[in-house]
Amino acid sequence: MEVAPADALDADNPVVVGWMGPLVGKNQSIGTPIHQAMSLAFSEVNNRAGGIPTESGARRKLLAVLCHDLDDADRAAGHLVNVVGVPAIIGPTFSGITIGVATGITIPAGVLTLSPSATSPDITDIPDQGLVWRTVPSDSIQAIPLRLLVSEVEEDVRNEQGLQPSDSIRVAMTVKGDAYGLGLADAVLSGLTFNGQSAAANSGNFQRYNYGDGENPNVDFVPALATDFKPHIVIALGTNEAIADILAGVEDNWPSGTPRPRYVLPDGGRLTELLDLADIDDTLASRVIGTVPGRRTDQYDAFSLRFKGVFTEEPGTYAENAYDAAYLTAFAAVYSGGDQLTGAALAEALKQMVTGPLTKAAPADLNKGFATLSQGLPIDFDGVSGPLNFDVDSGEAPVDIDIWCVERDTTTGKSVFVSSGRFYDHQNNRLAGTGALCDG
Repeated sequence: MEVAPADALDADNPVVVGWMGPLVGKNQSIGTPIHQAMSLAFSEVNNRAGGIPTESGARRKLLAVLCHDLDDADRAAGHLVNVVGVPAIIGPTFSGITIGVATGITIPAGVLTLSPSATSPDITDIPDQGLVWRTVPSDSIQAIPLRLLVSEVEEDVRNEQGLQPSDSIRVAMTVKGDAYGLGLADAVLSGLTFNGQSAAANSGNFQRYNYGDGENPNVDFVPALATDFKPHIVIALGTNEAIADILAGVEDNWPSGTPRPRYVLPDGGRLTELLDLADIDDTLASRVIGTVPGRRTDQYDAFSLRFKGVFTEEPGTYAENAYDAAYLTAFAAVYSGGDQLTGAALAEALKQMVTGPLTKAAPADLNKGFATLSQGLPIDFDGVSGPLNFDVDSGEAPVDIDIWCVERDTTTGKSVFVSSGRFYDHQNNRLAGTGALCDG
C-alpha cells in the first residue's frame, strides 16, 4: 500500500498527492475498494516502473496522504492543500463533498481533483478553471439504462404475476438527499415511464421518498412503504443506507402472502451489504438488478486478477475507476516534467490523454506511456473502466454502463456481483450484449 507516513513526505523527494474518501464507519465499504485500487496502481508505478521519471533523469516515488472525509471534509481538504501542499487529490468519493471541497477549497487553491466516483450531473457545470475531472461518467448517462431496466422489469413482473394491460403496477423511488441521489433522481424521472405513461401521470401508482442525508437518514416511511403502498418495483437511489436501512427495511416489513418487490439499483447500491442480505435470503438475488459505469472486458478481468492477488477479494464498486485515476495521475505527472507539479499543469496534462499511441492502464504499458509522455507527446489512454475519451473542456468521459446481477458462487456458496452480459451502449443509446434479467 503506497501511503505516505508523516516522516516519509520529505524522504527521497516523492510525488505526494492526496486521497479523500470514507475510511471508517458505515460507508467504509465504498471507500475501501477505491483506496485499495489506487494503492495497487501506485505500487505498480513504483515497483514495476521505478517511479515517476523526471526531466533530470531521476525517478520519484508516487505516494498518497489519505484523509477520511465524512466527518469534516473541509478540514481534510484544507490539510491536504494547505499543510501537505498536494497538487492533486484523487477523490473525493461522494458528489456533494466533491462539489463543496472543489468550490470552497481546491479550485481557489489551484489544486486538481480527480474523482473516481462522484457522478452527480451537478458537477458538470461547476466553474472549475479546468481543475475538476472524474473517471466516472455523469449520472445523466447512467439514468438512461436505469429507465430502460424499469421497463424490462415491469414486463417481467406483469408476466410473472399474470397482470393484464389494464392492471397498474406501483413504483417507489427512494432518494438520498445529496447531490448524488437528487441529481440521479432528476435524471431518471426525466424519461421514466411505466403503465404506459410518465411517473408524474401515474398519480397514486408512484411514490417518491426523500430521506435526507445518508449519515442520518430519516427512514420512518419504510414500514408504510412496504405494508401500505406495496410497490412492485423499488428504485433505490442512494449508497449504504439505501441497502442497510431501506432495502433491508422493506424486506423486513413486507406483508406475507404478497409477491415481494423487485429492486433496480444504481452503482451506489452495488455494495457488500447487499451481498450479505442475499446470503440470508435466497430469493433476493433474483429480484435485484443494477447499473454501474464501465464494461467488464478482458482488460478489466486482468486488473481483477491483480487486485485479488493483493487483496484476496473481488474489486468493489468504483475500484476500476480509482485505478484509472491513479494511472492518469502518474501519466500526467510525467507529461508535466515530474518535478515542480501544480494542479494547473496536471490538468493541462490530462488533456494529452485522448490522442496518440494506445496506452492501457496496466503495468506492462507504464514505461511505454512514460517514454512517450516524457517527449512531450500525447497518448490515447485506455482505462480499466473503458476508453476514457475525455471532453477536455469538461474533464468528463462518457462510457458504457454495465448491467449487474447478484448470484451464488458455486464454490464458496457466497453471493457475488456478476455482469449480466448486457450493457448500455452510450454511443448508440441502447441496451446491448446478451443475457436476460437476473435470476439469482
